[in-house]
Amino acid sequence: MRAICRANNAKALPPKYFVAFRGESEQTIFHVSVAAEYFVFAMALYNSVMILLLVDDTGKPNWYPIEFFSFNQPKLPADWFFSTGVANEHGVGAIWGYQQLVSDPEHYERLIERDPDALRIFEQERCKVQANDNSGS
Repeated sequence: MRAICRANNAKALPPKYFVAFRGESEQTIFHVSVAAEYFVFAMALYNSVMILLLVDDTGKPNWYPIEFFSFNQPKLPADWFFSTGVANEHGVGAIWGYQQLVSDPEHYERLIERDPDALRIFEQERCKVQANDNSGS
């Protein structure tokens, strides 16, 4: 699944975003580029805000508000999984994405913390998604 960035400034976000992410302000500029297309590796419902996991302009996986993006093809990838039991203690009520992220709460947390093993697993997933995209699958 791919998303096209339509905004990268927090001024474009609804008030509920600032309730969920208290450290952000309306002056925040995010590390995504307007008009750029990004592969989406997961989606999550975090404190009533939909967020997307993608590799941003820093080259690292990060979560971004769905309000910044549009979708040309709204079909979810066939190999995604779903869970309501991953990282609930951190405000994640539901998550869709690659199997390791959805089935292992430790992977979810370690990815956020930039654990080398979690980043390696993510990179394997990234390569698989991009290879499938390049082959027309």
